[in-house]
Amino acid sequence: MKKLLVLLLVIILSGCVRQMIVDDVNLLNGIGFDKEGHDIRVTTLVPQYQPNKETKNETYSHVGKLETNTTKAANNQTAKPFAHGTLEVVLIQKELAKEGIFELLDQVRRHPEIGSRVYLLIADHSARDILETDHSPIPTATIISELIEHNTKFGMLPKTNLHIFRSTHTNEGIDPILPVITIMDDKITLKGIALFQDDHYNSMIEDQEETFVFKLLLEKTDLRDSLTLHLKDESAIVRIEEFNSKRNFSIKKAMSSPEITIDIKLKAYVTEYSKGQITKKIKAQIEKEVAEAIKQKALMLISRFQEEQIDPLGIGLEVKIRTRNWTQEKWNTLYPLATFKVHANVDVIHYGVYE
Repeated sequence: MKKLLVLLLVIILSGCVRQMIVDDVNLLNGIGFDKEGHDIRVTTLVPQYQPNKETKNETYSHVGKLETNTTKAANNQTAKPFAHGTLEVVLIQKELAKEGIFELLDQVRRHPEIGSRVYLLIADHSARDILETDHSPIPTATIISELIEHNTKFGMLPKTNLHIFRSTHTNEGIDPILPVITIMDDKITLKGIALFQDDHYNSMIEDQEETFVFKLLLEKTDLRDSLTLHLKDESAIVRIEEFNSKRNFSIKKAMSSPEITIDIKLKAYVTEYSKGQITKKIKAQIEKEVAEAIKQKALMLISRFQEEQIDPLGIGLEVKIRTRNWTQEKWNTLYPLATFKVHANVDVIHYGVYE
């Protein structure tokens, strides 16, 4: 009797699932939004898998006013319906992002087939041109998503996707960030980190030292990124690779005259040193100078954020969770006037020991 009941349930439930044959649908991999005059160009990317196992990109593009369904007009150009569950990346041109992107994303985030782990990116170049870049036999959307994954694990990027952007955008006391990509020497390249004011693109961080320090300020990490510095006394070049880091906040007079101290603790390897052997004395010098460089760069970034009235580090959120009667309106007046101190401690845990 139990077996019969299970069999009936399988038959009933399988009938509720809409079945799709791969050859009969367009597997949507990417969507791009570009500004064209007063209109918006929407480009959809569909990989076409060839018999020789290579992949050919096919794009559908249309220009018009913002629609409730990005693939509606593209459906008029193809004989197959779109399968949205395979979407990997959404690109928004930088100029268009300056006008705000949440309305654009509304149609993506509400679609029941589209997951929240889709990568959302800003295109410094045209979003359409990036999606039409040919990287056969690998689909372009896969190239982009793997680029983001790699640089999140081993490079400049903090963790980011559609879900994180939505969560940050709706949270008080913090502004969203997104990766910026472009085309350089016919290759899709990560250019920097886009900084937002609410859902409007504001500016970008692209300097290597700044992106390294920004990531230390933003989150606890156990991922690998690197930083190259010139040592003052030795006129030497040193390259350190992050092992892990922690950061903590200390906040005084939060809702009157905020005094905020950020403590950064970094464990790192020395992977390059231009003057050969590293003694314990040189190790100590490296730790001191790297810590000072992090401190100065951190203070410079925070000062910039205050001037631009953006809060990508979530300083306001840190104050909010420690303070009663916090309001976004009140914090907006206090944030530009807040004073900051940064303490950095660097521990080089491996450098090759020479006496």
